[in-house]
Amino acid sequence: MVTPAAVAVGHNSERAALAARGQQAILWSLFGAGGIGVTAALVNTFYNMTK
Repeated sequence: MVTPAAVAVGHNSERAALAARGQQAILWSLFGAGGIGVTAALVNTFYNMTK
């Protein structure tokens, strides 16, 4: 799977390793953002239950 950001990092150049690292970093960032969103929703739900 090639993301547009990976292409921007250098997927179409001789720096394939850099592109792979960039793509992995993008995916980890998305997973992290999703985890933060889930955690915020859970905290908000429990906070509203105690009112």
